[in-house]
Amino acid sequence: MYSKDVSNGLEGVCQDWVDPAWVAGAAAGLAVVGDRAPTWLWSAFIEDVHVMIEMLDGVEPSAPGEIPEEGDGSIASALESLGGYISLTGVVRGEGLFFRLLADRAEEVQGLLQGIGLPEKGGFLIPREDLESFLMLVHLGGPIADQVMEAMQQ
Repeated sequence: MYSKDVSNGLEGVCQDWVDPAWVAGAAAGLAVVGDRAPTWLWSAFIEDVHVMIEMLDGVEPSAPGEIPEEGDGSIASALESLGGYISLTGVVRGEGLFFRLLADRAEEVQGLLQGIGLPEKGGFLIPREDLESFLMLVHLGGPIADQVMEAMQQ
């Protein structure tokens, strides 16, 4: 079973499900990508992420590999945060799942993913053959989740 299963979207999500760490990562992803194309595919998901950020008033964006702190001082999951980030910034390519990443964050992300994936110029690549293992660690949502599942079936 994949980590919390791969989400196909977040419409109608109740507040109890919303993971503050995932939302913190998604907020960081929004700052990197802005709008995604095609808009018909991404706009509802991006709107849902904005709603979740509002629901969790005060959630701070969490950079990839960073361990987010919740409002009460407890430490949240860096893997959940990474999943939120990749859900907004990820792109499926022929080789696998690529996401933008600053070079200084690559070592931390590689450590989090326990050796799954490779730093690449301007980002990080999860090779196609490692996608299943990756999804056991990281929860993806939105259109990228569907695209990753399709890539795994090819």
